[in-house]
Amino acid sequence: MKITKEEKEFIEKKKNVFCASDWFDENFFGRFLYSNHPIKKHFNAQTYSISEENISSRVLNHWYEMGIIDDDRLNGKGWKRLSMSEIVWIHIINKLRGFGLDLKRIKEVKNQIDLYSSKDNISKSPLLDFYMAVAITSSIPIKLIVFESGQAEIVRQMEIDTGNEFGWITEDFISIDINDESEFVLDNLNSLGFDINNHPPALILSSQNNQIHSFNFDPNVSLNKDTISSWLESFFKGELIGSSLNMRASDNR
Repeated sequence: MKITKEEKEFIEKKKNVFCASDWFDENFFGRFLYSNHPIKKHFNAQTYSISEENISSRVLNHWYEMGIIDDDRLNGKGWKRLSMSEIVWIHIINKLRGFGLDLKRIKEVKNQIDLYSSKDNISKSPLLDFYMAVAITSSIPIKLIVFESGQAEIVRQMEIDTGNEFGWITEDFISIDINDESEFVLDNLNSLGFDINNHPPALILSSQNNQIHSFNFDPNVSLNKDTISSWLESFFKGELIGSSLNMRASDNR
């Protein structure tokens, strides 16, 4: 996927660097971004009412104007239905506001995590959807971090630890735990009737034999974090920061 000149310049200006990760390249670019996996459809199906999130129409309209929430209503009128992914993003907005970020800075965060968005993709925010999938299929800590300069990343905790250990992270940052959304996402996948036995949520690259593994699930087993993590955690943990050690400014990995 090509990025614009402006996006490339933005990436190159980042002050905080993460090690390039084969894990991210294989799983996000190779297995998720261009796929039509049913879980992406469920993440982005607009089936929820804004009233469920206790947000007033005045606040929502202001967020539309600021570009914090995409206004995809017909002619910009009527009540908007929200997707699961959008509700997770609203939860993140509220947490960022709790940290004292204004809407302008939150919009900058959105621009960065939507870097891989495109009109022809099922996911409006593929990066967020990808890490939501990781969060519900493993116990790997996933964080959204926002640095003092405004740089925003969604990364695994192990990548933060590595960056700190080698001095590649030069700024203080705030951190939001994406795993906190796992229960909400799993509950709603169940309510939508998502059949995990027919549509395993992940295809993980094994570092041991370079083969793609799918998983067969017992349809009688309840879809929950504990059961899923026991199946997939070892595969995610198999590639800590990847075998590629070349340094470059992180492009939201």
